[in-house]
Parts: sequence; C-alpha cells; structure tokens
Amino acid sequence: MSFELDLNDQVSGALDALKERIEGIASVVGESAQLVLMEHLAAKDGSGSSHKTAKKLGAEPSGLYADFARALSHTLGSDQVTLSIDHAAAAMHYYGGTVKPVNHKYLTIPKAAAAYGKSLGAGAFTDNLEWLYGRKGPYAVALKSKPEEILFILAKSATIAKNETLLPDDATWISSILDTVSDAIGLEAANG
Repeated sequence: MSFELDLNDQVSGALDALKERIEGIASVVGESAQLVLMEHLAAKDGSGSSHKTAKKLGAEPSGLYADFARALSHTLGSDQVTLSIDHAAAAMHYYGGTVKPVNHKYLTIPKAAAAYGKSLGAGAFTDNLEWLYGRKGPYAVALKSKPEEILFILAKSATIAKNETLLPDDATWISSILDTVSDAIGLEAANG
C-alpha cells in the first residue's frame, strides 16, 4: 500500500508565520548587537585608559571611540547579522598595522597638546610653522615663535598595536544578545 500526504497547503500559512517570527528575532539580534557595541565603545571613550596619548600631552581626548560608535550599523543576511563601523581608523585600531603617509612625505606625530588631533594640512597652524632639520633631513615641526616647543615629530611610518578590546568579549555579546532575544520571545508569546 502506498499513499501520498500533501501537507504543504495545510502548513504553508504556519511556515510563513514562523519565517516572519524568525526574521523578527534576527532583527532583534542585530539591534541588540549594535547596542552592545555602541555601549562598549561609549565606555571606552569615557575611560581614561583609552586616552593615554592625550593625557600624556595634557590634551583633550579626540573622541575616536565615540566616532566609531556613530559610524556603527548592522545588516541582516539570511542567516547572520553583520556589524560595520564605517570609519577609516576602526580596522587599523582592531587589527593593528603600519600606517604610512598617503598624500604627504611624512606622518605628523603630535608631541604637544596644541597638536593633538590636528594635522599640518588642515590649516590649524597657518604659516606660523618652522620645519626643524637634522643630518638626515626634517625631523620635527615647531611654531616659529617657539622653536623650542616641538608640535610634531615627522615619521615615514608608525605602527599601531593590535587592540582586540575595541570589541566586547564573547561573554558580553552572548549574555546581552540572549537576554534581548529571550525578552523578545517572551513579549511575542505574551502578545499571542
């Protein structure tokens, strides 16, 4: 004996409803993951340990981690959530690497509070600068009025160390996202 059972017509509505619920949960996961990362970056931006150079120079922090948080977004794939930080410095700060000048001959490394967060090309210092030369060519930039106060050290490259603390640890991700998903499922169940 053989028979055919066609359940497709009877379950297609239930499958569509389940698919909508799953997509809704994926959206909740994306929003939760983005919020976890935003809060983590805000905490880093507010912590003193993230602003060592600014502290050393007596300068105001640049707010780089807050910039990363503002550049954060997420997209949903069929089976994943992708978080993106649309900021040129984000990958370099996470993975580390060597920075080289692109449109200039030298990088300018700040050595004074007045130089922190600024560049020579941005018009922050106008024409009041003096290039200091040694045996191998220029090595620093100072104000003409105070040549003893070096604003920038000139470098052909700089190495940025890998910093995996740019992202929260796995336990933070998992705990926060599971709590949010659990709340969403509970709300879904309560609303029928």
